[in-house]
Amino acid sequence: MRKKLYLFPLFLLVFFMFTTTSCLNSNNDNDVEIDEEWKALNETRFAKVASDDSFNALLSQSGNGKVYWQPSTVITDGNSVRMTVEGRPEFTDTVVARYEGWYFDRDNKKIIFDSTENPSLISQINYTYGLSSSVQPNYTRSQFTVNKVIDGWITLLQDMKVGDERVVCIPQELGYGSVDNTYTPNVTGASTFKIIPAYTTLWFRIKLYEIIPMKPLKD
Repeated sequence: MRKKLYLFPLFLLVFFMFTTTSCLNSNNDNDVEIDEEWKALNETRFAKVASDDSFNALLSQSGNGKVYWQPSTVITDGNSVRMTVEGRPEFTDTVVARYEGWYFDRDNKKIIFDSTENPSLISQINYTYGLSSSVQPNYTRSQFTVNKVIDGWITLLQDMKVGDERVVCIPQELGYGSVDNTYTPNVTGASTFKIIPAYTTLWFRIKLYEIIPMKPLKD
């Protein structure tokens, strides 16, 4: 008789844990709504770039994918470029750059979402993946640490030298991923709106101006 009394509470405990886990899994599945059509469209566009021989491939350090880039000569202002260090920036270095970021909507219209070339667009994005307070835009150049930006930028920047300018295509895995990026204006009562949909292939034009090495620790 005692054995039955011991087994019954144990059975209830196992049943409760099973049903709770099932409910949690069900809720998590419902929380994520994937726009399959948009995701497929961006994957197709990125695959087209990846198959274009005029683009160069770079494997990300995270191993999550590749970015594809071309040389560019659009961002020019005649200013002299000062080399701070030889070679390319390291993961912990700070860099000074000018850039513009965009993607293409369903109608293939170019949507510029952030740019040092247009003051009204600077820092209008909620950089969930690290780029925010470290960015100090002055309407022509931005200064930030290499390891504070998205994976696609980290990959490209560490392959660039001061004076280089490139156009890069970044897959969503190395960009903002499966989460919508939103922006809330700094105005009382202002509503939040979406800047970049989830699963979006990103494009950037980046020009590297300066590399500021991380200061070594004191002995």
